[in-house]
Amino acid sequence: MTFPKSCALRGAARRQEHGSEPAASISEGVGSATIETINGDLKDHRGLTRFRVRGIDRVTSVLLLSVLTYNLLRAIAVAPHIVLPPTG
Repeated sequence: MTFPKSCALRGAARRQEHGSEPAASISEGVGSATIETINGDLKDHRGLTRFRVRGIDRVTSVLLLSVLTYNLLRAIAVAPHIVLPPTG
């Protein structure tokens, strides 16, 4: 299993990708707000405050299932006519 680079290295890579400091800081702000919303939803509405399993593989599985649930619920909320079968 691989883990992401440290936050400092990701920020440096983002600055290099965007070519300037202001563009990188805007990108970081948008990403942070998006991630914080998802974390808040998982914590407050899905009860993911503590993992009830032990081991990195099991924790990864629980987190992936939680994120899958979040994505499916968002897809249904945004475009139910695409995700759900037609009724009647």
